Amino acid sequence: MNDQVKGKCLHCHTTDQDVLGTIGKFKNNGLVSEEKLSDYEDQGLGGVTNKDADYGKFKVPSIRNLGFSAPYMHDGRFKTLKEVLDFYDNPNASLNVDSKIKQHLGGANLNEAEKEAIIAFLNTLNDSSFISSSKLSNPFTLN
Repeated sequence: MNDQVKGKCLHCHTTDQDVLGTIGKFKNNGLVSEEKLSDYEDQGLGGVTNKDADYGKFKVPSIRNLGFSAPYMHDGRFKTLKEVLDFYDNPNASLNVDSKIKQHLGGANLNEAEKEAIIAFLNTLNDSSFISSSKLSNPFTLN
């Protein structure tokens, strides 16, 4: 969906510039509604860099092979892609929330049919041969 009024997925999950569908940066997507740095139970990048601006930021994941990577978000709070899309209907306006997520406040403006279409699209990016290839399996196990 390339509609810049709805969803706004392309701000973080690019499809033009990267085959993995990610900008590869750390962002705060409004999972929590923290108002002070000390409120962050999970500090994210800020716990590593100790920079105030990095608290609550996590790496934007690839949209490739999402069908094999549930649960979703850094802490696994969402079991399905539908739950992820539903979350973006009402993200939190927390400290350090990304400016692009602020545009989602009030909702991503996706109806149920659009959410189903996005999930169908994301499922086309699943590569079962990649997942089942013994050449790409754990290098630390003996075959």
